[in-house]
Amino acid sequence: EICDASEREAWLASLAESAEDRGWLHLLAGPSLAADWHARQTNYGLLRAAGRRVALLDVDQLGLPLTTPGALNGLDPSAAAVREAWFDLDQTGTPDGGGWDTALSVCGMGLSDVLGQSEFALTSDAVQGLSRTRLAQMASPGQIKSVIFGSVGALDAPHNRWLYSIGKASRERLLASDYNRARRGQGILHGIAAPRLLNGLSFAPNLVLVDESCGFDGPLAGSAHLWRGALSQLLDPAGRNLHLSRNLPRSDANGVDRVSAGRAAFRPDLNRLLADWIMAELPRCQAETAPDRADWWSTQMLDLSRAPKSLLQERLSAFVSQSQAQLIGALQYHLETAGRVLTEWQEDVVRIVESQGQALLATGLPALEGYDAEPAARFSRDLQQMAALTQGWSRWLASATARNQ
Repeated sequence: EICDASEREAWLASLAESAEDRGWLHLLAGPSLAADWHARQTNYGLLRAAGRRVALLDVDQLGLPLTTPGALNGLDPSAAAVREAWFDLDQTGTPDGGGWDTALSVCGMGLSDVLGQSEFALTSDAVQGLSRTRLAQMASPGQIKSVIFGSVGALDAPHNRWLYSIGKASRERLLASDYNRARRGQGILHGIAAPRLLNGLSFAPNLVLVDESCGFDGPLAGSAHLWRGALSQLLDPAGRNLHLSRNLPRSDANGVDRVSAGRAAFRPDLNRLLADWIMAELPRCQAETAPDRADWWSTQMLDLSRAPKSLLQERLSAFVSQSQAQLIGALQYHLETAGRVLTEWQEDVVRIVESQGQALLATGLPALEGYDAEPAARFSRDLQQMAALTQGWSRWLASATARNQ
């Protein structure tokens, strides 16, 4: 924990304007031992860092070599430079325990504590010896607006297509459970100029301006990186998001089997629905400031949450069916245009298409992942909660900024 539970409770309470407000804020960033702990940790870190230029780092600086002219610290956040690059979170300097969970925790704590005396040291030669004041004064271009932790396991995702392209021997070594135990903490960083494996390199940190346009991790469903990326883009269309994703192993007993999970029938969850909805509605938002844009989006969610049950179910059914059909179409397109492909990749894609087709033709009411009984009523409640959290987020960030000055 960044601080003990009582200190965190008191600090969050100081941001709230009412008892109800405090309840929503506690849901978003309060102490928890539940599965959403990392989301709350990150949200709390954002609030504690609000109004500051934060040096974002894992224990080895989350940096990349300068491979693109004009890129800052090796990072090119332009939309035209969407690539993948592996980085290793298990190098010298990792706190005891290691692993991806530790790395997430360190990053979350770093958002709030890196300007102070944290438990780990800046290892880059470029920043060794710099004072907290100097770090705070380092220029931030404001391009990177939020840091998004998530997990991407679908076999049609770009980084997984890359995994298939590197050759069977390398791929099997990379996905094997013993390799993941030996090299725990491998991840994928989206938005990088060129894909490459990084080992033992030292870089300057990326600077992130934590302001009212930073999105929060959604506490109500999985795939929070989708929702948060879309929300951040809504609040600041010119901003860029830094995505951190897991490397899900093939056969790690303690983790998700990436291939089996990928072959299973896909059902979108709430965060995916909200992310797709935001991106579709984005051109309609005419509000200029981040708080006004958040209020506009909250109103859209509240309006739908108050719709008749039949309309809610209709929206759910249409979204789920469309998402499943789009996945089938995309995978079939990949098969038809791939030319000579690895047998393993072709077999996996065919299996996904088959299972997805069966799900699409199944009887019953289509529902989001985790929605089993009365999906329309659950959808309405979740929309109301997400509307309240979205509406309050900019206000809480502003209050936190004032307290952090």
